[in-house]
Amino acid sequence: MVIGPNGTVISDITNMKVVIIEGVLIGNVSSDRLIMKGRASLQGDVRCGSVQMGPHTTMIGQMYSLFDPNDTKNVRRSIYHLRFSNIIF
Repeated sequence: MVIGPNGTVISDITNMKVVIIEGVLIGNVSSDRLIMKGRASLQGDVRCGSVQMGPHTTMIGQMYSLFDPNDTKNVRRSIYHLRFSNIIF
C-alpha cells in the first residue's frame, strides 16, 4: 500500500507486506515492512518486522517488533533494523 505525498488516510492498515507512507496516516500499522519517506507523518502504533524512516518523517505512537529471535526458521534473524529520525514519545 502506498500513501502519496498529498494523501491522508485515517484508518488502521493491517495484513500488508509493505506499507509506504509519503503523506499522512492516522491509525495503526501492522505489516512486514514500513517505509516512511519525504515528510511522512504517522500517528498510531506500529507492528512491523522492519521500519525505515527518512530524515524528515514524524511518528507519534509506540513501535512493536514482529521479529522473533527464537524463530529458527526465520532467515532474517539478524537484519532487524530501526532507523529513527524525528520520533515523539
